[in-house]
Amino acid sequence: MKLKYYFLFVAISSLACSDKKYEIVNVDSHQESTLSNSLSLVDSIVLHTENRPIHSIDKIILEDKIYIFNRFDDRKIQIYNLNGDFVQEVSLPFDNKGIIYDFLIDTPNAKIEVLAVDGIYDFDLKDFHFINKRILNLSAFRFFKDDSHSYFICAGDVYLTVTDLNLTNSFSYFDKLPAHGKYPYNSFPQIKNHQYLFTNFNNTLYKLGNGMVEKGITFVFNGEELNDETLWVTPDFKKSEFFNKEIVERFLFSVENYIYLTFTKIGKPQACIIKASNGNTAMYDVQKVENNVTNEAGFPYIIGTYKNKYFVSQNLAETNNTIIYILNPK
Repeated sequence: MKLKYYFLFVAISSLACSDKKYEIVNVDSHQESTLSNSLSLVDSIVLHTENRPIHSIDKIILEDKIYIFNRFDDRKIQIYNLNGDFVQEVSLPFDNKGIIYDFLIDTPNAKIEVLAVDGIYDFDLKDFHFINKRILNLSAFRFFKDDSHSYFICAGDVYLTVTDLNLTNSFSYFDKLPAHGKYPYNSFPQIKNHQYLFTNFNNTLYKLGNGMVEKGITFVFNGEELNDETLWVTPDFKKSEFFNKEIVERFLFSVENYIYLTFTKIGKPQACIIKASNGNTAMYDVQKVENNVTNEAGFPYIIGTYKNKYFVSQNLAETNNTIIYILNPK
């Protein structure tokens, strides 16, 4: 794995003392069995979805309303109020049947930005009316933007492309896709007011800012730091030397002082909650945990965050309505 442009390394604060130019988060092997030791239930919201079934949520944003999207099932974004009542659907205008890949809320400019197969569509955040379409000359399916640049997860030979906010002057990082075939659930986590790139089957997060990419955080399990460049190009994870190692995969979210992630070891899914201020760790066997918080079978299916304070999970039981939980880490 190589960057097409060099890293500009800077020293940042670390949870562990290190002379390296990136942060190391040491994950210990402390195993918990009871979920209430790490999470408490703040609220549950029943989304009234009788005529609009939500089989799974690919992305959820909670602000003054609840914005829900599943790019594998639907071609629209469903919007609910905080009581769970349906408000509106946002779909591509002019009977456009194109595929929607992602969306974000641009609060300062009062817009919903929708990433589709043929460009970015802007909608008014107040009345949800279509505003305009911007051409994007990329094949992208996840995106994020800061005050100066937009960042796109791409298909093809380039993984990450960065543009200015006008979607021009693009430059690329990472010269090939990870070889594992699955992309992470959340590509752009925010940790302690910094934005990162999370790639699947990789214990390293890459810090983003001002159009630059640099190695930012590495998760170290049991004192062993893995080579992220080797992990990136591993052709078959299940047959690789890393199969018996702890490898971060699929889910990683952060709120204030806590990081939630999932990892595999010997093919077994594990969930982990890390307190960033002191590195205290609680690990759970996803399938064997005593879930006395949401009373589901197994660990909650965490899919998002709320107010940068709470984790949000979805109840995966088959019911007429969709239930989401607001969870407070502790």
